[in-house]
Amino acid sequence: MINDLISQNPNSTIIGNYERVQRKNKGYQTEAELEEKLLQDLEKQGYQRITIKSLKELKPNLKKQLEKLNDITFSQNEWETFYTNILTNPQKPVKTKQKCCKHKCIQSY
Repeated sequence: MINDLISQNPNSTIIGNYERVQRKNKGYQTEAELEEKLLQDLEKQGYQRITIKSLKELKPNLKKQLEKLNDITFSQNEWETFYTNILTNPQKPVKTKQKCCKHKCIQSY
């Protein structure tokens, strides 16, 4: 198997063997082809593909991933407040939203 996964953590991925696959130049890829190739490459690195078809499915996954990223656990009230006041607030700039997702953004509610 190409790129045998040995270990993975949030900061690195270690593979046992890497073999570069030579490919023929087929010209340009469509956006859909490029996206599918990226997803396949990520799966080979040990990431799990999930399909989210609605906001109802996205919201709990976003909560789960933010908790994992920041090593925290939101209460339901804290999550609803953060989601409403920060993430979906049209008054907040995108950079503020990004900062609060990437760093342990301490909020006083």
